[in-house]
Amino acid sequence: MAVEDQRAAVGFSITLSGQLIAAAMATLAVGCAYVSYALGARVVPFYFFLVMGAAGLLIFASIVKGGKGITKARNAGFNANWDLNEGKKEFNSQAISLAGALILIAVGFFLSGPNKEPRTEQKLESLCQQTEMLRKEIESHRSLDSAATGIENEIRQIRLQLQTPPPATPTPTPEAPVKKSRKDGKHKEN
Repeated sequence: MAVEDQRAAVGFSITLSGQLIAAAMATLAVGCAYVSYALGARVVPFYFFLVMGAAGLLIFASIVKGGKGITKARNAGFNANWDLNEGKKEFNSQAISLAGALILIAVGFFLSGPNKEPRTEQKLESLCQQTEMLRKEIESHRSLDSAATGIENEIRQIRLQLQTPPPATPTPTPEAPVKKSRKDGKHKEN
C-alpha cells in the first residue's frame, strides 16, 4: 500500500474522531439543557441526577479518548508510520463512550419524573376547597352573629320594660276659674 493511501486513511480516522468530539459537545449541551428544563418543570428524583451525571462522565471520557487517539495517530505519522492501528483502540473507546452517553441521556429523559403542573393543580384545588370551607364558616358565624344581635335586642327591650314603670293613668286637670268682667259681663279666661 502506498504511503499516500495510508496517510489518507489515518486522516479519515482523525477527521471522524474530530466529528465525534463535536457531536459529544453537542450531546453535552443537549443534556445540560434538559437537566435545566427538568429542574424547573418536573419533580426530579435523585436517580435522574445519577444517570445524567454518568452520561456527562461518558461524554467527557469520549472527548478525552478521541483526543488521545488523534495524538497517537499524529505522532505515528510524524515518524512516517501511517498505521491505522495507531489510536484505533482510543477511537473505538471514544465511539462506545459517546453511544453509552446517548443511551443514558435517553434513559434520563424517561426518569426525569412527573410534571410539576399536577402538583400545582392539586394545591390549587386544595386551596379552593379550603376557601369554600372558610366561606361557609364565615356565613355560619354571620348568621350566629345576627341571631345573637337579635337576642341582645330582645334582652334590651325586656330590661327597658322592667326598668320603666307602667304609665300612670291620666288625672283630669281642673279648669281654671272664670272671671267676670266688670262692664260687659263677658267671661274672660286666664
